[in-house]
Amino acid sequence: MTRTIGVNTWVWASPLDDEVLARLAVRVRDWGFDAIELPVEHPGDWDPKRADEILKRLGLDATVVLVMGEGRELVDAPRAVVAQTQDYLRRVVDAAVAVGSKVIAGPAYASVGRTWRVQDRPAAYRELREHLAPVADYAAERGVTVAVEPLNRYETSLINTVDQALEALDGLPGTALALDVYHMNIEETHLPAAIVRAGDRIGHVQVSANDRGSPGRDHLDWRSILHALDLAGYTGPLVIESFTAHNATIATAASIWRPLAPTQDALAVDGLTYLRSLTDA
Repeated sequence: MTRTIGVNTWVWASPLDDEVLARLAVRVRDWGFDAIELPVEHPGDWDPKRADEILKRLGLDATVVLVMGEGRELVDAPRAVVAQTQDYLRRVVDAAVAVGSKVIAGPAYASVGRTWRVQDRPAAYRELREHLAPVADYAAERGVTVAVEPLNRYETSLINTVDQALEALDGLPGTALALDVYHMNIEETHLPAAIVRAGDRIGHVQVSANDRGSPGRDHLDWRSILHALDLAGYTGPLVIESFTAHNATIATAASIWRPLAPTQDALAVDGLTYLRSLTDA
């Protein structure tokens, strides 16, 4: 099936700002992408109203990702920290509404890189549902879904797999799963089977090679992955998410210690070309 294909601005820059977006959006459109993914590292880094004007003029869809940096916690954290995190997530929802994104995606439970021994997982998941519920309600009232992303074991100890995410979000309206093939390659014993188990709970999908490079330049069985998404009934965008090794902050945060393609442009364009060859066939 023909799919919407997008790319995250993290391929080139962090943090995103108005000037960077104006420059990147034209190139992304000219390369043939359908959508651009906008990270909200800090509300106010970029102007949602201005972004919407730029993307509408270029005919690009938008998706929005939340960023759980240091001090953003919804589980096993002081009440004030939880409240500040909820306020941040509401502002991400507001940005999504402004640019027409129906989803905010990311690890909406703990700061990336925070790991601890989760002694009572059911209790931790109950706490997550309690603290995420007001955000999910706020989002649902505005037509936005909170898509929660499992991360690999080196970046969190709370939600690593599809099955854990399904358990954590069980019974929580306004939420879905955000699947990132990079993390799934580390944590799932069988990627297509995990995708099928996620089924109609899938709200967003990010793709990259197993080393965070271009999809298709790796060992992953992309035909089986896409077939599993078809079986699951997912019809949303596939967004290439990778990072640049040339930005010290993001390279350290994402452990990108070497270039993953001849150029960052090539990483995006080669991935687009490969995914088009599979999804438009």
